[in-house]
Amino acid sequence: MLGFGRHPRGVPTFTVLVATARAQGNRDNDVHHTAEGELVDFAPTCDLDLNHPDDRCGDSRAFQGLDSGKATTTTVVAERELTFQQYRDAFYAQALLRARHRIQRS
Repeated sequence: MLGFGRHPRGVPTFTVLVATARAQGNRDNDVHHTAEGELVDFAPTCDLDLNHPDDRCGDSRAFQGLDSGKATTTTVVAERELTFQQYRDAFYAQALLRARHRIQRS
């Protein structure tokens, strides 16, 4: 479960999903274009395979990296030294970039 904690040194921690290359290749359409350990969001990066997630690129079942905006199909749960505000700000920054990108494409 994602949530808050406190590191033994007293630093705030947050349990999050991060990108990983582990288990890549278990499916033929696995992708990993994010940095190892990058925070991820559940936002699919395209909708080519929306109704058939194991067809073509696999992006409809991918997570999106919050820093890179790129896709990965594999993640792990990790504990990070991170405050809620930092976590929230990372999501807001990526949401603004996605919105700007959609506006520029239209």
